[in-house]
Amino acid sequence: MKIHSIRRNDIKVLIRLAVFVSVVVGFIIPGPVLGEDDVQTRFRRLFNQYGSISNVHLEAVLHGRWKDAMPVGNGSVEKVEAVYKYWAQGDYYRIISSDNPVGNSGSDFDVAWNGERDQRMDRTQSLLWYNRQRRAVIPGVHRNPLFLPLLFMSEEDDKHLALYQQLSDVQNTNKIERILSQVRAIAPVDGAAGLVVAQVPGTGGTFKHRPFVFRVYFGNNPDYMPVRVERIDNNGKVISSVEIEQYEPMNIGNVQMYWPKRIRFRYYVTENGETVEDGSEDMTLLEINRDLPADIFTIDFNLANVVRDSDARLVVKRSLTQSGPVSPVNQHTANHLYVWAAVLTLNLVPLILLVRWLRRKIAHK
Repeated sequence: MKIHSIRRNDIKVLIRLAVFVSVVVGFIIPGPVLGEDDVQTRFRRLFNQYGSISNVHLEAVLHGRWKDAMPVGNGSVEKVEAVYKYWAQGDYYRIISSDNPVGNSGSDFDVAWNGERDQRMDRTQSLLWYNRQRRAVIPGVHRNPLFLPLLFMSEEDDKHLALYQQLSDVQNTNKIERILSQVRAIAPVDGAAGLVVAQVPGTGGTFKHRPFVFRVYFGNNPDYMPVRVERIDNNGKVISSVEIEQYEPMNIGNVQMYWPKRIRFRYYVTENGETVEDGSEDMTLLEINRDLPADIFTIDFNLANVVRDSDARLVVKRSLTQSGPVSPVNQHTANHLYVWAAVLTLNLVPLILLVRWLRRKIAHK
């Protein structure tokens, strides 16, 4: 009986010890470490969701704080409120990004590509210029909140600043397959309790003069949509970060999908941890795979006082009394007439001088 009693006590002690160890281990290892196949499955579901977009229209509001980037008065902080609008279908897009910063004039841009013209309008100057080559760099406009969960697909770095992500970029199959071949699961890090963490290579360049990789954090609701994406330097310090605080479900056909509703961002974090730019974006409208206006990807010339053809180096001007801008074809023809007139003048002057010289010669004989 005595031996039996001792064994029972030993079992109780062992049970308590096992519970204690499990708690400690669970505290030390805060989240699951999934294999490469499990992580790739999450990425594939993420890519498949964005691949289901045929066209999109969204609107968002931004509240931000820029430190030391654009000083205001004698201070070093500028508060910005902005309205952002985006339309896209395949390779076509239209972006309207309008700032209302406190204490400054702000920026107001309208940018579009319609398959034939890359159009950029500074609405504060009523100036529209266009060319026939699509440009990936779009300075002066805010980031698209719909694509921030895919920040790890961005090729922006110090050599490619303001490189803008478009719908066609996040649906690029070559880029997707490259990322899937390079992504790997890593052990959870500090501040990632309960999250699955993956690492994606950077561009091979630097961001804020520091080499970097991307860390992508997945939660559970849903488990394939990132809750945080960071640029991390070689010392493990954060250079930039976006956190998706809220996803909103939406049925596309018969499939329920999740799209970012509210995002917080921190960009350009210095090596000592100081944030240069931070704020939040809230999606106020999201329409996916609905009909878009036929002319949405073309900026109306009548919206600008000055229209410039960058390829032909022509300036098309519209006075306030005119009902519309001068036709680019007519302006082009006019410019050619000016050139021919100048050429004709340059050739006539020597001819006139020659005639006068001959008359003098004849008069002296």
